[in-house]
Amino acid sequence: MIRRTLSTSLIAASLLASVAGVAFSSSSCGRAQTPSAQAKMQGAVNQIRFPESWTETREGVEWPQPSYFERLEVRKSPGAPEDEYLVAGVIYSNDYLHELHTDLPPPQYTRQFYVVRFNDNFRVRPATERDWQQARRVSSPPHMLVNDGRHADTRTGIEYRGFKYTKTGEHWRRATLSPGGKWIAVFSYSGRKTKPNLFFGDGEPRTGDAFWDIYDTFTGERVAAWSARGVARPTSYDTAETWLGERYFLAPADEQKQTYLAFTLPAFAPVKNPGTINFPEWLAADGKQLRLPRPQDDKDIEWSQRGYEVRRLVNSSVASAPELLFRLKDEFILLLPPSRGPDGGGMRGKQLRANYSASIYAVALDGTYRVRAATPAEWEAAKKIEATQTKRTLDETQKTTGGVRREYRRFPKTGAAWGTPKALVSYPWLAVFSYTVAAGSGDARPDAKPAQAASHASAGGMLHVEVYDMTPGLLMLSAATPYAGSANAAFEGARWVDQNYLVIPLDESYGSCLLWMLPEVHKLY
Repeated sequence: MIRRTLSTSLIAASLLASVAGVAFSSSSCGRAQTPSAQAKMQGAVNQIRFPESWTETREGVEWPQPSYFERLEVRKSPGAPEDEYLVAGVIYSNDYLHELHTDLPPPQYTRQFYVVRFNDNFRVRPATERDWQQARRVSSPPHMLVNDGRHADTRTGIEYRGFKYTKTGEHWRRATLSPGGKWIAVFSYSGRKTKPNLFFGDGEPRTGDAFWDIYDTFTGERVAAWSARGVARPTSYDTAETWLGERYFLAPADEQKQTYLAFTLPAFAPVKNPGTINFPEWLAADGKQLRLPRPQDDKDIEWSQRGYEVRRLVNSSVASAPELLFRLKDEFILLLPPSRGPDGGGMRGKQLRANYSASIYAVALDGTYRVRAATPAEWEAAKKIEATQTKRTLDETQKTTGGVRREYRRFPKTGAAWGTPKALVSYPWLAVFSYTVAAGSGDARPDAKPAQAASHASAGGMLHVEVYDMTPGLLMLSAATPYAGSANAAFEGARWVDQNYLVIPLDESYGSCLLWMLPEVHKLY
């Protein structure tokens, strides 16, 4: 049985899944789409109008316009109605590092705090700083995808996870992913660019059109759109945006950010994450079960290790969704015959060798985790991707100008004992490992000796894995699953694949595994 726990922002958003009447509506700042386009839209676009301009206090003096407006932050008060949120402007967040290092300054906010009723036509009323301090953060900093000119056709849009997302404007800008990766918001703009100079910036249009298009990353379909025509500095409309779970996307509707667009995105049933993958069988070239050479079975084998080799399948005529290809790889060190002497008394050399399975399987990345047999031709055409295992104790430190500091937050364990390793990192994702032994086997204590811990970890029980977004410290996904044998053997076999997919084998034969899908935020597209 797999238990899934979403981040606090996703939980808050899921409480709003019962919102009805989701249909496209145009903002007064934008131009409505054609009737045929409206019929296809599933998301709604409304406005949040704040009663006064944002101000900040600097050294005791109130300034009419913040020097830098990073984004909106959204919080939830204890006991507040499901649709009621607190909102303020973030001037400087410092990635919330004050939560890790208490000597660092906390985020700076605007002087104004507001309560917004999302289900009541986004009605706004003032709030106090005390209200704000007592509430918990539920919004997420956006993950940006920036077009670097190599991975996207700048004339039409951006490619992400097998789909191309078109842009409406003349110029490509960037895209932002929702926290769980369900939606991608694409910003583009039109207008005559100016020559870059010291006084007028990097050549962006002084006037033009701004466009937001939001797509479903699992289907590639556009679900919401908005445009503003003939506005000053159209590129300023893709700053200070905020995601509230997978339900709301907030972006400025004017240059001063006194009015915000509120995209209400369609309710959906979350996909299973992680998914359990069961491979039919791993066969060698001779049609027999692939067997791992072991030192205990063969005196000529010094060391051996089993693992998955994974590739990304692109542009397949067979697949209806993006897929990862899995193949079993057995590595071992073979002790060679003695180098000299008729009696074999010379030194024995060593050679690293590998056996690959003839079986190749494709796993769908659309949330169904469908498994199908793949061909050698597909394997050869697939993109080679990296599997990493950057282990962490969570006690690492780094030297900074402010002294030696912890590198990671104090992430808790869910199981009775820490796994070995404690964590694997693939920035910004961090997977934390722990386990609980089966009832009657005794609980492994944190202070247990290595031999005792190894004995407990081999008794069977429950594996616990939590995946965090390290920068804001938010829990993204959590799972608990039964295991037989060694918990630490499963954790030692864990790998981050293509930086955004976590794979953990569930048995010694690698006949099944858990696969986590995280938003692909590392790369330039």
